[in-house]
Parts: sequence; structure tokens; C-alpha cells
Amino acid sequence: MGQSQAKEVLVRGLRKIVERRNYRGWWAHIVWVLAYTAFILLMLGNLGAQDLGDLLHAWFLFIPLGFVIIQWIRPTLIGWALINLPGVGYILAVVVWLVWCTVAPPSWYSPPNPSEWLYGLLFLGFLAALQAGILYAGWPGPKD
Repeated sequence: MGQSQAKEVLVRGLRKIVERRNYRGWWAHIVWVLAYTAFILLMLGNLGAQDLGDLLHAWFLFIPLGFVIIQWIRPTLIGWALINLPGVGYILAVVVWLVWCTVAPPSWYSPPNPSEWLYGLLFLGFLAALQAGILYAGWPGPKD
């Protein structure tokens, strides 16, 4: 394969990840925005956020909402990946953490009481179900 052919393959690949996709599953973005916003606001509330100033200090937590809005306006494969890969990564990290703390807990780790485990597992199950639904509903389809 010559250099011009390799360049053409690279350009075609890059074009595929940024070309406009269809709007199948557009509602998944709304569900994602609602769930993510509720998660961030609850997290900030648990951390002691009191007013708008505290929310403004946490502006970086709202960056993913911008990606979702852009994806809603112009759906692309790379936008879909930017939205879904962090969610899948977070769920996998929590599962690894749970397994690690169960098999070989660190010395500083004190296990939570059973109700905290139950609430944590229910929350993780909710996040996993939400992520699976969004992955399925928002799976990028072919160009219209």
C-alpha cells in the first residue's frame, strides 16, 4: 500500500467518525441529560454546595452536557463515544473497586454497613441499566 493509499484510508476513517449520523434514539440524549444533571446536583449537595456560587465553581462538571447538546444537534460517531465511554468506564471502575475491596481490602478501608451496600448496589444497577439503555437507543446508525 502506497503512501497516498494510506492517506486516503486515514481520511476516509476520520470522515466516518465526524460525519452526520441519523437521529434514531434522539430521546436518549434527553434521558442522559436528566440523569446526569440529577447525579451532579445530588453529588454537589452531598459535598455541601449551598448556592449558585458553589455551582459556578463546579463548572467543569457540566462540560459533558455541552457534548450532549452538540451530539443532539449534529450526531456523530465521535460524539456518541465521548458521551458513552466515560459512563461505561465509571461503571467498570466501580465494579473493579467493589471486587477489590471484597477480595483484598486495603488496610485503611472500613466496610460500609449492609444498608449502604444495598443502596450502592441499587444505584450502580440503576446507572448500568441507564447506560445500557442509552448505548442501545443511541447506537449510531448509518447516515440518512
